[in-house]
Amino acid sequence: MAVTAEGSKALLIVDVNTGKVLSAVPTDQNVSHMVVVSPKHHRAFVANIGSGSVTVIDLIGKKKIADIQTGAGAEGIDISPGEKEVWVTNRSANRVSVIDVPSLTVATTLESKDFPIRVKFAPGRKLVLVSNARSGDVAVFDAATKKEIRRIPMQVKANEASSAASRIFGSQFGQSPVPVGILVAPGVGHAFVANTNADIVTMIDLKTWQIVDRLTAGKEPDGLGYSRLSIK
Repeated sequence: MAVTAEGSKALLIVDVNTGKVLSAVPTDQNVSHMVVVSPKHHRAFVANIGSGSVTVIDLIGKKKIADIQTGAGAEGIDISPGEKEVWVTNRSANRVSVIDVPSLTVATTLESKDFPIRVKFAPGRKLVLVSNARSGDVAVFDAATKKEIRRIPMQVKANEASSAASRIFGSQFGQSPVPVGILVAPGVGHAFVANTNADIVTMIDLKTWQIVDRLTAGKEPDGLGYSRLSIK
């Protein structure tokens, strides 16, 4: 398992069976926050918010290969199903960078306002979802043409029962529900979007692109995961 360690500016390789850290590879970048792994290329790609970059790490040699400058506030990151591209959301720059994996260069830069914070490929579809925290919506891009094809407003406001002072993001996004984490699980047919300031998870039908449900969460939901196991 690959785990980012912001304070240590490193990527940790962890044995999930023993819980032991096998190695720590320095990124030497500020706020190394999220990571995706390319099994085909034996590499990890780490998004560094503070440095506005993506660090590429050789998982076999346990060493850094390169730092790729993408844009201010590089945070959200995902890899295409064929592992040819890595998409990165640069939240402070209102840009999405598309990294070509073979050449390790930024091939394309896309605009996505406002405050693009996470990105996720839809399994089995040539589509990419980007959550925009300030504008309170999810942008859908065509992965092939690199064009935005639709916007899905979250249609809710920040939870007024929770004071702005007590929130992680404070009041910087006004009444936006602040969509952040995105989950698209294989075979489910829906996207789940954590609305951090509204304390809910919004459920979107990937065929109609309509909001079909709201799931009540605890305070400030963010990261999302999926399990095929049923809890009774």
